[in-house]
Amino acid sequence: MRIIAFGSSHTTGYNLQDIKGDTNAISKFAYPQVVANELACECINLARTGNGLDQIYTDVYGFLPSSLPDDVFIIHLPTNTSWFKLITSDNKAISIVKPDSLDSKGRQFKQALNQFYGTLTGDNHFNRLWYINFYSLINLLHLHKKKFIWFSDSYLDVYEKFEDCMAQMPNDTATEIRKIKLATKDPSQNYLEETFSDYLVQNFPATQMPCGHYDIDGHNIWARIILVPYIKERLTL
Repeated sequence: MRIIAFGSSHTTGYNLQDIKGDTNAISKFAYPQVVANELACECINLARTGNGLDQIYTDVYGFLPSSLPDDVFIIHLPTNTSWFKLITSDNKAISIVKPDSLDSKGRQFKQALNQFYGTLTGDNHFNRLWYINFYSLINLLHLHKKKFIWFSDSYLDVYEKFEDCMAQMPNDTATEIRKIKLATKDPSQNYLEETFSDYLVQNFPATQMPCGHYDIDGHNIWARIILVPYIKERLTL
């Protein structure tokens, strides 16, 4: 068995001691490695700081040719549905996590972002893309007969309030998304209903660092109390 992890900064172990200041690094103290240590198996952590769901889907798809039959996939989804990967006019790929995240990259990057945002007029654009990527991801994992668990940083409106979101969509778009949902195995079968940030803030608030991420104790708690029992009970048989 191997633990294969996908997600964003919480999954990389952002700002933990061994990778402080390096946004592209993976911490050996991050919860996926703790899970693997507890289960005495290898960990492959493919999370990226700033990852949106579109890139997570791509990362999973890209890994499948190298996956093994007994791999266990951990999918940690960011709560913000508007995170995305932007390819700029000079062919650089930037993770967009807030409207001003390109300010320090220079005028051309900021201009590319402004042009992109200028074409979008509401949350439904991002919600539509979230649903398409999410249900495609669930279908992909089932199609390849993968053992997996998925969860989010905190309460995920776009998942929990599906019909409310559909009521705000154009009719044709809502009809299309409902068909995609009907063609997908029930995601709740693999859904860990505990949410990473909410669980730690509510139960172990001292583990939250000033940057909003969580310390080594937080990663250990999440891995040992929440993930390992779930994986042992449901995904290792």
